[in-house]
Amino acid sequence: MNIVVLSHRVPFPPHKGEKIRTYNQLEYLRARGFNVTVFCLVHDENDEKFAIEYQQQTGIKVITCEVGFSKPRMAVGLFKFRALSVSNFYNRALQRDLDGHLASATVDAIYCTSSAMAEYVFNAEFQGKPAPRKIIDFMDLDSDKWRQYIGVNRFPMSGVYWYESKTLLKYEKKIQQEFDQCIFISANEVDLFQQLLGKEVSNLQVIGNGVDLSAFRPRPELTFEQPLTLLFSGVMDYFPNENAMIWFAENVWKKLKSAHPDVKLIIAGMNPSPAIEALGSDPSITVTGFVDDMLACYHEANIFVAPFQIARGVQNKILQSFACGVPVVSTAVGAEGIDCIDGQHLLIAETADEYVAKIDELISDKKKYEQMCNAALQLVSDNFTWSAKNQRLPELLIPTALDN
Repeated sequence: MNIVVLSHRVPFPPHKGEKIRTYNQLEYLRARGFNVTVFCLVHDENDEKFAIEYQQQTGIKVITCEVGFSKPRMAVGLFKFRALSVSNFYNRALQRDLDGHLASATVDAIYCTSSAMAEYVFNAEFQGKPAPRKIIDFMDLDSDKWRQYIGVNRFPMSGVYWYESKTLLKYEKKIQQEFDQCIFISANEVDLFQQLLGKEVSNLQVIGNGVDLSAFRPRPELTFEQPLTLLFSGVMDYFPNENAMIWFAENVWKKLKSAHPDVKLIIAGMNPSPAIEALGSDPSITVTGFVDDMLACYHEANIFVAPFQIARGVQNKILQSFACGVPVVSTAVGAEGIDCIDGQHLLIAETADEYVAKIDELISDKKKYEQMCNAALQLVSDNFTWSAKNQRLPELLIPTALDN
């Protein structure tokens, strides 16, 4: 079966959320004999090198196009009341490459890896051929993410986020009507979208995230050892990650240091924003920037904190922490989409005082600490491998009774 994949970024290396997900999905399809051609945008010369390396390693054909100057496209999109993210990732040169491929090759299905890439399908020319099956991986409901941004930003950015939330939701509804299958990362995302649609629809599916248990594995001893070392990981210019750590630094950190003077915090991940870099002026806080070996960071820490104020979908970083045997203290919104139980697999905290109390609870009760490590590790081993999560993907790409 011949599949075209439209991706807004090169799905390699798999070192950030959407890349990890797309990379593992494509590996699953490749291992099962699907013939995959990827069309994607490159944002710099490193992306071009990664695309070549990915093609050499996997044998998957990759057709790239420079993203180009997005501001003029976005300005035109504003006049058409089009979502900025759609305009940002639309490039006519990539559209021509796609149309040429559709005209010359047999394509059974087109698979989009975000809502922004649906525009290429809407503008595709099939040269009189039957339209391929159309599948999209929304991952998260992005319009609701932008809606959440409104409440934590001042004007004029709050106005920009309001605009994006409204226009993108309208676009997401259009995609749902015209695509054969729409995939989300969790049942929570499906439920929310159906609420916004005002009806139940049959073409919304769930394919969750997994974790690579060979890359993320437990420490030798699943016990608490001094010093108290906290970890947060992620792309650190991504607003929900940045917002989470600034909230933690402003509200929790002073109280925690008062109770535990030797506590350390590691903020690990690429592209730290100036605000995140500034946190590193505290000698107890390490801001790493890009990390070659994230496993070493997980093994250095003894508690992972996930103080998200804004979140959608599933947090890979929590699954990775579970797989590494590092207990997690998270807000409820940070743990959404993961079928885990407060008090068994992780601890939920919302306020600064609750964060300090939950961390104290873990480090003062060795038995509870070890039980939580083992329960979380068992959870990911049983339910969150990529092979288990992706097994429904082929049946969505191949026409089945799902559409009847």
